[in-house]
Amino acid sequence: MTNFIIVMLRLFINMTKKCNSCGVENPDNADFCLNCGAPLNLEPNGSPPVPAPSNGSKFPKKAIVAVGIVAVLAVAILVIVLPYLSSPGYVTASDMSSVFGGSWNEVPSISIKATFSNDTAELNYFNGTVQKVNLNSSDDYFICDGAKYLYQDNVEKLYEINMNSSSGYHVIEIVRVATIGSPYYDKLKSNVSILFSSFGLQNVSQNGDVYYAYVYTFYGNELIFNLKTGYIVLLQGLPSINQTTAAKLASYVN
Repeated sequence: MTNFIIVMLRLFINMTKKCNSCGVENPDNADFCLNCGAPLNLEPNGSPPVPAPSNGSKFPKKAIVAVGIVAVLAVAILVIVLPYLSSPGYVTASDMSSVFGGSWNEVPSISIKATFSNDTAELNYFNGTVQKVNLNSSDDYFICDGAKYLYQDNVEKLYEINMNSSSGYHVIEIVRVATIGSPYYDKLKSNVSILFSSFGLQNVSQNGDVYYAYVYTFYGNELIFNLKTGYIVLLQGLPSINQTTAAKLASYVN
């Protein structure tokens, strides 16, 4: 009997939650009325309790702003920086179209990139064909400066690119990528005019690290040398060329 009274006293002391339906007091930790079974966690108007406002987003505003800035920079790198870094360094068919207009295309079965390893050249045609050739003194195609091989510590890559236009022009582009610090590069660096005079081009212009000269004829030639990258580009059989078009073509050799 005594234990029953103690339990009832404890319930009476803790009965501070009043049921909105029947008015019976219930313990604070009760979710439903002990008398009628009605839910006890409703607001006085009968609606569910409104949760307390949170202290803000799970992520701080500064973190969200920082993520946004990083995303913008990433897009800028993809759109602006990467195309410049990945540009081939020579004049492409797209470049020709922007300078002379019309539609230009490379001839993939003829256009090649040659890379050198010891006494071997690997020829990668633009159509996907790969060919390896052993170099010897009879390979005139790879000889420069007399008997000195073009590839021996002087040139890293060699391109021959053939381009056609919808208007009937055909342009051959020869590209040498001179190895920075090689005897060939150092000779050109000390006297750039040697390069241009060997092709009969005397009217040399300079735009930063890029030197260029051209022949003003209906079918013109242009030679471009980027001192910073070592790219030497010869364009033969150009449409009518003048100082403006020569400067524009030179701007693509980076």
